[in-house]
Parts: sequence; structure tokens; C-alpha cells
Amino acid sequence: MNVLIETFFNTESGPVLSLNIAQGLMKNGVCVCAVISEEIENLDDWKKSFPSECLYIWKRYSNKYLENFFNDVKIKLKFMKKRFAYALYPNPVNRNLLVGRFIKHDENIMILHDVIPHSGTNDDFNRRHKELIMKADNIMVLSKQFIPIVEKDYHKPQSNIFYMRHGLMKYPEFNGSFSQEDLKSKINFLYFGRIEKYKGLHVLADAYREIEKKYPDVTLTVAGSGDFTEYVEEYKSLKSATVMNKYITDKEIAYLFSKPNTVVVLPYIDATQSGVIGMAYNYGTPIIVSDTGGMKEQLFDGEVGVFAQPGDSKDLEEKMANFITDPGLFNDQKQLVAESKERMSWGYICKELIEQLKQHQN
Repeated sequence: MNVLIETFFNTESGPVLSLNIAQGLMKNGVCVCAVISEEIENLDDWKKSFPSECLYIWKRYSNKYLENFFNDVKIKLKFMKKRFAYALYPNPVNRNLLVGRFIKHDENIMILHDVIPHSGTNDDFNRRHKELIMKADNIMVLSKQFIPIVEKDYHKPQSNIFYMRHGLMKYPEFNGSFSQEDLKSKINFLYFGRIEKYKGLHVLADAYREIEKKYPDVTLTVAGSGDFTEYVEEYKSLKSATVMNKYITDKEIAYLFSKPNTVVVLPYIDATQSGVIGMAYNYGTPIIVSDTGGMKEQLFDGEVGVFAQPGDSKDLEEKMANFITDPGLFNDQKQLVAESKERMSWGYICKELIEQLKQHQN
């Protein structure tokens, strides 16, 4: 089976997700080629994973017309002798469809990350994104519970809807050392991700305010880019909280997730699934997450992780406090992450996906 992966997302988790899927497919014997932008932040990893004849790097020009013209011609020439069963778009944009006109393939697949738009997202963006996804031959969801919604809202039969669990997100190991301050904390709580309304940062601030009143030697780090304006005063009032409101480098990610006694906290108000869970798995880090959307499904129907009620700061406080008062909970959750890590690997996940693709072809 030949599969083409196209991604024009250059930063944050998009490039990592796309490469992980490609590597998982290749591990299972699929012939994979890829089209990526020269500005993609993990460009070196793509070059290491693909022979040159299977990787096209989209060149940027100051003139958009020339950019499209020259790249389209070169792509057509590069892949003129290949035909792909599927063109897979992990983070769909309109350019995927334009580029797809020049590469022979039977069908495309678009991953629909947020079947139900998050609260606070722009209505115009949601409309335009839905219009794009409606053009897909096949739609892939990352939580089974959303398949009926895709059937209804996108007018797709189940035969044109694929399912793939959101897997482990591979990031570099931490090779540095930790400070005495890092080592003395009973628990280092970590929120990681873009700053957006649906992420529940007001809820987290309320919960942690009570935590630091009751328990010494705990910390909270909030790390991620985005507009933090409406949260500034709340987090300034927290004595043991650190805010890193910026783009977080891979080196910083490795440090934050590897710090001793770290527990990832994802207090989402509403969500479908989370790439941050895959990052926590990469570092073997225990997780507290809101019981919303496909979160419980992503964590093996609740076998792993600690779940809090969405929007309920008291419940979140209780779940955070349990990690402080019950030393065994941290070790138990860390062990559960380790035991289920193989099922979160892309080799395992893509093996299941390939079976769906084969059945669809038949």
C-alpha cells in the first residue's frame, strides 16, 4: 500500500503528529511519501526518516504565484511514477487539495480533530473549516464516540469514516540536571498547551489557590503561547505558580515533563482529545484531566489517569490534593502509564488503522 502524507503545519504539535503517523505506517510495511514545508520545525527529523525520493519539501517564495507554480510542477515530476491509495492530511488546509491535484491518488483522508468546535473558537473559522472537511473523501476521527456526529453533520456513511487513537507524541529526552528547588517539591503540577478559553485556566487558578494554602512545597507551572491577558491577575496572586507565556522549545518541554514529581493537569472545559496526553506518555508523567469529550476514551476508557469534573474547581482541587496526600497514587499512575505505553505507540495504532484501510479498499 502506498500512502502520501501532506502537512503544512510548521510549529507546535502538528509536525510531530504528522511525522509520528508516517513512522507508524512505515513500521508496518506501508510505503509512505510526504510533502512538507521547508519551514517545518522538525525538518531534520523528516529528512532522517525518508529517502530523498519519497520526501518533497515545499519551497517558499516571496511571490505566491511563483511559489505555487514552481512547487506544483516539481511535485508532479517527483511523484509522476507513483500512485497512492490514500493521501492523508493530518492537519487539513486548503493547500492540501490544491497540491493533491498534481499527485495521483485514489482517495484522500482528512483528520477531523475537533468534531464539536471548542467553546470560544471563532464562528467564521469553524464554518470555513467545516466547508473544507466536507470536501474530504474520507474523514478520520480520534475518538469513536464522534463517529455518529460525523455521519450526521458531514453526511458521511460509516464506510468513509476511519478511527485512530491519538498516540504518543515523541519529543527529545531531558539530558540536563535539576535544581534543588525542582527536587524538593512534593508535586510539580504542570499545565502545558496553547492558552485558549476552553482550556479551563480560570478553574485551575481557583483550584491551585486552595492547594497552595494547605500544602507546602508544591508548585504549578503554566506553559504555552497565546493571549494570557484575562488570566494575568489571577496567576500573579499565586505565590508558587510560574507562567511561561511564550513558545515553548523542545528543550524546555523535555525539562518540564521530566521534572521529578511532575503531574500534568488538563482542566479543559470541553475538548475532544489531547496531544498533551501523548506528550505526558512520552515522558511517563501522570495525568489529571477533565472527563470531557474523548479524554477518557483516549486513556483506555479510564484505565489510566485521574479524572475531574469539567469546570468544577473544587473537584479539581480534590484530585490534585490526592497526589500530595497519597504518595502511592503518583507511583501507581506512573506505573499505569508505563504499562500502557506500547498501546499508545504509533506502530501499534497504525497497525489497527491499516486494517481499516484494507477493508475499505475491499
